[in-house]
Amino acid sequence: MENLWVENDDTEVTHFKFKMTYRRMLDVQVRQLWRYLRSDADRYHGFTTR
Repeated sequence: MENLWVENDDTEVTHFKFKMTYRRMLDVQVRQLWRYLRSDADRYHGFTTR
């Protein structure tokens, strides 16, 4: 499974109306979750694929 992620981490996806790589999307998700856990944000918006 690890090799699959390494091969696909530079694939572009649309996230919050922005195009970004899976690598960048993961970074955005971690930061959002961290803000939510620290109570700096009211909600956490997770990334889902279709």
